[in-house]
Amino acid sequence: MTSATSMVAGYGYNKNPSTMNSWLKSNGGFASGDLYVWAAISKLGPFTFQGFVSTGAEAAKKMDEGYNVIINVRSGTHWVLPTSHSGSTFHVMDPGFNVDSYPYSAVVRAGVYKHGGSAAANFYVEDFETYSWEDGETE
Repeated sequence: MTSATSMVAGYGYNKNPSTMNSWLKSNGGFASGDLYVWAAISKLGPFTFQGFVSTGAEAAKKMDEGYNVIINVRSGTHWVLPTSHSGSTFHVMDPGFNVDSYPYSAVVRAGVYKHGGSAAANFYVEDFETYSWEDGETE
């Protein structure tokens, strides 16, 4: 959910993890309590969930084609937003582990989004440093 928040904020939507979590709860963004519904953010703006790819190379190709991807790393336990890639490395936003890159080989799968508007300019959300998941909100 944090990666999706970063993605939409990069397109100018005024969201941080707390406000995005509340918005998702009110707009069908979670199933069975805490499972993220990938297509839910289409209600927020022109985002269309395209499905999943299964390798880092496929995710990089989608990025090159203008799609946004959210990659699943750490043996499938963690999702992050790549901001770019080079060689065989994704450069990422990972406030959870304070990591700035993952190799393609670390990708288990990736969710792919198409945005119907302009390209994202900035995937940085200032409130990530101060937000805590310990307040009981659904991640």
